[in-house]
Amino acid sequence: MDNKNEFCEQVIEALPVGILLLDEKLALKMGNNKAFDLLGISVEDLLVDSFDSVVTDDELKVTLFQVLQECKDAQEIFIQKEERSIKCHVSLVPFEGEPGKTVLVFLEDITRYKQLDSIKFDFINSILHRLRSPLSTLKTSLSIVKTNEAVKSDDDLSEVIDISYHEANRINNFLADIRNLFYIDTGLSEKELFFEVFEIGKAIKRAVEMTAKSLGEKFASVDQVTISGDITAQVNGDFDKMKHIFSVLIKNAFQFSPKKTPIEISVVKENKQLKITIKDQGVGIAPESMKYLFTKFFREDNEVTREHVGNGLGLFVIRAFLEYMHGTLYCESVYGEGTTMLINLPEAE
Repeated sequence: MDNKNEFCEQVIEALPVGILLLDEKLALKMGNNKAFDLLGISVEDLLVDSFDSVVTDDELKVTLFQVLQECKDAQEIFIQKEERSIKCHVSLVPFEGEPGKTVLVFLEDITRYKQLDSIKFDFINSILHRLRSPLSTLKTSLSIVKTNEAVKSDDDLSEVIDISYHEANRINNFLADIRNLFYIDTGLSEKELFFEVFEIGKAIKRAVEMTAKSLGEKFASVDQVTISGDITAQVNGDFDKMKHIFSVLIKNAFQFSPKKTPIEISVVKENKQLKITIKDQGVGIAPESMKYLFTKFFREDNEVTREHVGNGLGLFVIRAFLEYMHGTLYCESVYGEGTTMLINLPEAE
C-alpha cells in the first residue's frame, strides 16, 4: 500500500499541471510543487496555516467555499499571478473510507495561450479596420453615383453600379460576421452587450423595415409580414443585437420563400417567457440538414439557396447572441412546406 501511495505521489509530482487536495477545513492533504509555484506559496506555509489563510486570491477563496458548501458544482475560474494567467478548476472528489469532504484544485498555466489570443485579437482587429475604411468609402461613392441622372438613364451602367454596391455591401456584412464570430469564440461579445428594457415589437418592426429595404422590392415587401400578439411585451437585452437577430431570420424567410408569400411573426407571453415565432411558406429544410443548421459555415445546398450568396455564419452568430441574453433559438421545418423559427426570451421584470 505504501508503495502504491508513493507511486501516486511521484506521478502527481511529475505532472505539468498543479494539483492540490484539501480537506473540508482547507488543510493540505496532498499537492505538487507545480501548484505551489503557480500560486506563489510554499509547502512550509501550508503545513503551518490553512490554504484559506495562505492564498491571497479572493475569487479562488470564494469558489472554494461555494464548492465546499455544495452551493455550486465544479467551478472553473481564471486568476492572475504577476505575469501569469492561471486556469483553476475546483471540484469535490469522493474518497471511499475518508471522513469529510475532499476538494480538488487543478491549476494550469495558460499564459502562452493568452498571449497568442492577444496577438490574434490585434491581428484580426487590424485587418478588419484596414478593410472597413476603404470599403466604407467605396460604398459611399457608389451611393452617390447611383443617384446621378446620367447613370439612372443608362440601364447597363445602372445595373453595373447596383451590382457593385450589392457586392460591397455583401463584403461588409461578411466582415461583420467574421468579427462577431471571433468575439463569440473569445467571449468578448458578451462584454459588448448593452442591456436595456424595450418593447420587443419595436425591434421586430425595425428589423422588418430595414431588411425589406436592403433586399429591395424584387425580393421583399413590408406588406408580406404580419406581426401579432403581445408585441408591447418588454425584454431586457441589447436592442441593436436583437434587431440584428430578427433581421437575419426575416431575411432568410424573405429569400427562401416564394415571392410575395406571407411571413407571420407572433409574440406570446407565457409564464414570464416570450415565445416569438417567425413562420414562412418557403422551401423548408431537409431533415438530414437540421442538425447542422446552427453550426459555423453551414449552408444547405439546393436550387433556392444557390440563388442567394451567404457565408453560413448568420444563424450561428444570432443564436450565440440570444444565449448571451438568456434566450434560446430553435427551428421547426417541413421540407417543401415552410420553416418556423422559435425564439424564447425572458420577459423583463
